[in-house]
Parts: sequence; structure tokens; C-alpha cells
Amino acid sequence: MKKDSINIVFIVVLTLIVAGLCLKFLPSFPVTSDTEEYDTVALNLVQGKGLTLDNEPTKEPLGYPLFLAGIYSLFGHNWQAVQIIQFILLAGMGMIFYLTTRKFFNFSLILALLSSLTFVLWPYFIFYPNLITTEILFIFFLLLSIYFLLSFLKEPSLKNSLILGVLLGIAALVRPVALLLPFWLVLFLLIFLKSARTKTYFFKLAVFLVVFTTVFSPWVIRNYIHYHELFPVYSHVIEKSYIDPDHVPTSQFLESEKLDLKTLALSRLRNIYLFWNPGADGLNAEVLREKFPIIDFLLYAYRVLFFMVLALAFWSLKAIRQKKKILFLWIIIFYFWALHTMLFPYPRYTMPVIPIIIILAWFSLRNIAYKIGEKT
Repeated sequence: MKKDSINIVFIVVLTLIVAGLCLKFLPSFPVTSDTEEYDTVALNLVQGKGLTLDNEPTKEPLGYPLFLAGIYSLFGHNWQAVQIIQFILLAGMGMIFYLTTRKFFNFSLILALLSSLTFVLWPYFIFYPNLITTEILFIFFLLLSIYFLLSFLKEPSLKNSLILGVLLGIAALVRPVALLLPFWLVLFLLIFLKSARTKTYFFKLAVFLVVFTTVFSPWVIRNYIHYHELFPVYSHVIEKSYIDPDHVPTSQFLESEKLDLKTLALSRLRNIYLFWNPGADGLNAEVLREKFPIIDFLLYAYRVLFFMVLALAFWSLKAIRQKKKILFLWIIIFYFWALHTMLFPYPRYTMPVIPIIIILAWFSLRNIAYKIGEKT
């Protein structure tokens, strides 16, 4: 336990040191339309104007604007305060990640430390706390949800089902991409676990769904009051498809009313592999290139690292029948993969599954090392 505490402190301190270096040396990045909207809604909340944008009730999910409004209430309209708190959340995620690997995957002290450092030092997770966008807050709640999902698989208690419902409800309020995840999980629990079909287990699953719905439903009711339409969320994702899903400046939109079946089918087939596009390109990369000439080499190295880690993660599929925790991590991956295949992929939309991919990669690496050790 003492050594675990030392490792956790090291992870947190290192993350905060990296945060300080990023805040001091990284350049300012282009402000996106999403950032402007979140910022405006948050300021309106602080000023007592409610969840409004352009003097109209906003349809956008309220989770991230509420997060920003809380920070603005304490520190004023200060984006650096947001960045610092997002780095603190990243440090918290490093702790959750470490505890997950120790409790549920029996990683050794050194393996848990190395895998956690892989996570907190992953380029996208170093980069995204610097942006005013939903990713870090969403992944924080998703990672907590995964911890309690694994806890529920290990000990299907009412407490774990309640906590899981609350956490996934909050995650869905930050990014509606998680809206169907609870139902997806329950479906596969019923399919793959015989124990889930017992009355007691089924009751706990029902509680999980009821709690999730209770957390999310006030937003649906609010939308109905304002718009007289029953829709859980409004998302730009649903109304767009990309000919070029790499989101470079030359990307083109396909207008939904002009889509033919062939174009739609081909774009969805491409999305199957484009979901795993490591990214590291676009306008933000251009800003980094201007400040750091070495960035092209680092981006190339990142792409190589990404596919090596991804290959190791896929190797863990060999254990999917023996270990239900591996199975359900893959079920979460398949949820995001399927969702963004049907909608559209974008490198940052892969970020929620990256912590899972890293766990699975280190799990595979450990198993490969064991087998090599047995042969020698």
C-alpha cells in the first residue's frame, strides 16, 4: 500500500510538472466555434442569463458550460484557470488509471506505474487540457465509470450500480456520445453473463438504467419546455458527414439531403478504419510546427507508437473468452467505434477509448512476456 501511494504521488506530481511546462512553453491555439459557444454559454450562466446562446435557449449539452461557469465564478473569465483545472483532472485520471490496473488486472507495481505514465504522457492527453473543449472532462467521468463498471462486474452490488448510473449520466451531459452506452452495456451483460438473468442481478441493472435516466432526464424535460420537441440532445455530429474525415482545412461537408446510398455506404466503410486515424495533423499541428521545428519527427514517432500500442491492444482479444473484464473493455471500445463509424470519425473522437487501449496493450505485453519466460 505504501509503494502504491508513492507511485500515485509520482504520477500526480509528474503530470503537474508537465502541465507547468505546457502552460509556459506551448503557443496559443486557434479558437474553434465549439470553444466560443461553450465560453459564451458559461458567461451567460455566470451573468444570470441562463443556458442561452445569442439570446436563445441553447440546445447544446450543458455539462461543459456548467463546468466552465463554475470556474469563471471562482476565478473570473480566465482560460488559464480552466487549463490548470483540466490538468488537475488529468492527474486525477492518472490515479484512477493506476488503481484500475492494480485492482482489476493485477498489474505489478512497476507495470501499473509504467502503464499509468503511458496514459498521462500520451501526446493527446498532454495537449488537450490546453484547449477549452469537452474531452478531458468527459474522459474523466468515463474513466471513473469504467472503474465502477469493473467493480460491478467483480461485485454486482446496488452501490456500484447506483454510482455507475450517476457517473455515466454526468458523462452524457458533458458529451451526448455516451447516451446509449448504458443500454449497450446492459444488453451485453444480459447476453454474456448468465448471472445477469437472475432477478437480483436484473434488478440492479434496472436500477443502473433508472439512475442514469434520472440524471439525464431534467435536460430532456428542459428541452421539451423550450422547443416543444422531445429530443434528448442536440448535436452537430448527427447532421454532418465528411467526405474527408481528417478535418483538414480542405474537408468538405456532404449535405444530408444530397446523399446517395453508394456515397453514404462508402463513407461509412471508410469510417471503420478512419476511426483509428492517429491524427496529429491539422491547424493545431501547424501552430506547433511554427514554434517547434522538431515537431514533424515527433508526430511521426507518435503515429508509430500509436499503431504499436493498438496492435498490442488487439492482441488482447485472445483473452476475451476467459476474462470478462477484457470482454467488457472491448464492448466499450466497440460502442465508440460503431457509433463513429455511423456518424463520422475524427482523431479526438478516439480519445475516450485510448485509456482502454493502453490498459489492453500493457495486459498483452505482460502476457507475451510471461509466455516467453515460460519457454526459456
